[in-house]
Amino acid sequence: MGHSTATALGSPGGSHVKIELMRERRATATKIRPGTAAMSDSDMFKLSADGKPLARKWGTHFSSESKRPPCILKQAAGYIKTPGLISLGGGLPSSEYFPISEIAMRVPTAPNFSEKQNLLDSPASGAQIAHIVCQTVGSTGALEQTVRMLCDRFRNDSILTEDYTFATAMETFIPQGIKVFGINMDEQGLLPSHMDHNPTGATQSLERRREIYRVCQKHNIFIIEDEPYYFIQMKPYTGRGTDVVVDETVDEFLASLVPSYLSMDVDGRVLRMDSFSKVLVPGSRMGWITANKQVIQRYLSHAEVANQGPSGISQLIIWKLVDETWGHEGYLKWLIDLRTNYTRRRNALLAACEDYLPTDIASWVPPAAGMFLWVKLDHTKHPDYLRRSLDEIEGEIFQHSIDQGVLFARGSWFRAEPQKELNELFLRVTFASAAEEDMCTAVQRLSEAIKKSFRIEA
Repeated sequence: MGHSTATALGSPGGSHVKIELMRERRATATKIRPGTAAMSDSDMFKLSADGKPLARKWGTHFSSESKRPPCILKQAAGYIKTPGLISLGGGLPSSEYFPISEIAMRVPTAPNFSEKQNLLDSPASGAQIAHIVCQTVGSTGALEQTVRMLCDRFRNDSILTEDYTFATAMETFIPQGIKVFGINMDEQGLLPSHMDHNPTGATQSLERRREIYRVCQKHNIFIIEDEPYYFIQMKPYTGRGTDVVVDETVDEFLASLVPSYLSMDVDGRVLRMDSFSKVLVPGSRMGWITANKQVIQRYLSHAEVANQGPSGISQLIIWKLVDETWGHEGYLKWLIDLRTNYTRRRNALLAACEDYLPTDIASWVPPAAGMFLWVKLDHTKHPDYLRRSLDEIEGEIFQHSIDQGVLFARGSWFRAEPQKELNELFLRVTFASAAEEDMCTAVQRLSEAIKKSFRIEA
């Protein structure tokens, strides 16, 4: 016999909930906090489960992969519900930069329900070029599917990544039994010399990418290029007054971008992932991958029995925007404007850090791409660093920050090898989601949290 848990099921008698009860519940339900990807759960609106039978325990039926822990970044997002809290945590684009202000839909009536001509004909495959393109449900789903396709625990396959990488990627690899090895980094990211034997905001130069590609050729390593922030490459930050470029042609913009691994691929060893989530609308669940024909065919075969490709509604909306309304040039002009706005936001956050963070403890390298700033804290100056673990100190700073009313992402969440002891103290903040006028307040609160842990008098 299994034991009971607290999951309530429908009543065995099959009684129906009266619509009046649902109206009453909707009228009194907690309102969802507004904002990008607002946090909500069923407890905000479901009816009482008192008197209902409880589900038996089914833990013995779950696979080892299904026993993965919850996504740490999604858990941290739960703090956003805290009144007055300013989030510098998740990399959610600001709603100020969504390109859609209104969507109107014409609902057909009988007998003319079919609107086939307005739906995309091929939800999976895309343009036929030297590399083949196909649509995805976004980079997270594409990565999970790609790893399943390329890695096998029974072959002892491994993944090489930077020392600090995307937390959700690690939560994808590890439950599948895939070994992950972190490679040492510098200000340009992964060091190719360490391979022989953008969580950090580091940007790889063209020469660095060529070096890494040559090492991958030498050892026959397949490259997964996950680039959701590729078009948010910014001019270097040179201090207050750093120029925010506003007049730029499409050709100048394209010429300024660091070439991708895909552009230098001569072996078909690169699979590149792109997504609309960071440059159009998060939650659109639509992106695309580009790879050689063999890889795309395997990917499509997997997608056909899994997610079956992105939502037709998402495809339709993005097609109407990107293809019918903007065209190639219009889309690129949108990306130019987006880069300008995020450059201004980056500069505002860096100025706030210069003003408020204790620079004898905190240091950072201004990011040249993406939406994040990594701040390194000198743990040797913490009064308890010889008596307490860095994980404990990091957790204390995190809790102090929540108490102060600001959210950041703990650096330990992004370690490629979390089983190793933490030996550096980082925190990650984003300049994407908080309003520009709130950044100074947020950094002030963060500074107070750091000073409290390090016991620095104001």
